[in-house]
Amino acid sequence: MNMGWRKNRWAYAAVGGFVVVAAALGYWLSPRTPTPPAPTMSPVELSIVQSVGADFNGPLEELLRPFVEQHPEVRLSVRYDAHAWEGSDGATRGPHLALRVSNGSATPGGVPLFASDYVVLAYNRELVPEAPKTWRDIIAHGYTLKEKGTVPYGIVLAEEMHSLLPFFGDLFQAGGPGDTTREAFALLSDLRFKYGLTPGACLSECVVQVFKEGRAPFAVIGEWRLPELRSALGGKLGLTAIPALPGSGARVRSAQRVYALFRAGEAPKRELEAADALLRFVEKESASRLMATLGKAALQPVAASASAEELALAAASVDAVEVPEARVRAAEAALAPIWEQFATGRLSAEGAARSLVAAVSTPVQN
Repeated sequence: MNMGWRKNRWAYAAVGGFVVVAAALGYWLSPRTPTPPAPTMSPVELSIVQSVGADFNGPLEELLRPFVEQHPEVRLSVRYDAHAWEGSDGATRGPHLALRVSNGSATPGGVPLFASDYVVLAYNRELVPEAPKTWRDIIAHGYTLKEKGTVPYGIVLAEEMHSLLPFFGDLFQAGGPGDTTREAFALLSDLRFKYGLTPGACLSECVVQVFKEGRAPFAVIGEWRLPELRSALGGKLGLTAIPALPGSGARVRSAQRVYALFRAGEAPKRELEAADALLRFVEKESASRLMATLGKAALQPVAASASAEELALAAASVDAVEVPEARVRAAEAALAPIWEQFATGRLSAEGAARSLVAAVSTPVQN
């Protein structure tokens, strides 16, 4: 009886084991409905249009690269549009952000990024180790180097209206040109006719070329030409704000344009949130990278630890004034024919000043 039970026990165990193995194999080998993958969120497409210039897409993308790295769900595209006005892309492409001229308080809601179109004083550190403080310094250094035969010119400035406007900053004031206009013409007359420090009929390309070649220690240059000078001169390039007029101490004020980033159009919630996050990033985190990536100085106060170039450009942009484009064009139109006669010696400094006062005889309105 015991022997039969033992034999049957082993038979039962063998059969049971076979059943377990067969059931396991059947489970694993039987066709099953695959587990669906976890749902993934579609990427957020953000488009930026910028009106600075066709070669500005890459630098702007580089400025915003940390934001994209922090938000891998965001895909960002940048393109140039000379007329990048608010809403120009429409709502179908999602929220686009427009980097464009802010027009001051007339267009609230943007995040100011940088100023452009203002004018600075460049100096060659190999010829002049330290930035000049006054026009007397500029004339003294330039005249000495010219007399020694080291350079043919003491200073170069572009005889183009926007580059000359800083000397006639009172064109933007309510009362129009006055005594400082006479002083500005007198200074420019001395530079050209009394000291022989400036070349005649030298436009922007001429100024850049003469200064790059070391043929003048100083140059009055628009900030938009600085990338070319940085590339050519490296550490030899020094920058500072244009000194005040020597007699009255009146500030030499550029007409500048402030560029701001605006959110334009309507779009789904996720895209709006991403656009607002990008605006916050620009406002709080991008200022420290503006000079390195865009070649522009931040509008916010510059830290004492900033580079000498950033401090100089910040000082120059503080002295600049943002005025409506129509006023800039009107000032240029009034100055152009008078400057042509003055630069060729047909008008004295006093005569040119009187002509400009007569040309702008009524207060300039905003």
